[in-house]
Amino acid sequence: MRATERYERAWNAFQILPMEMPSDPVCPENYLFGIPLTFPNGTIVTIKKGSVKSVMHLMKLYEKEDMLCLD
Repeated sequence: MRATERYERAWNAFQILPMEMPSDPVCPENYLFGIPLTFPNGTIVTIKKGSVKSVMHLMKLYEKEDMLCLD
């Protein structure tokens, strides 16, 4: 796969994910850093910084479609 195709796929995935600011402040100890997620189609997403709640929400979006993350 060419670099431009990888970029386009990543951009398309970014566009469909809901992006919301947290309604409640997140405590620093509730952040996760450098979390890699591998999806069944081989896509690897590394979350640089995210709350436990947001990472779990992302994984549950894929579980609804019976597509579990591998990591």
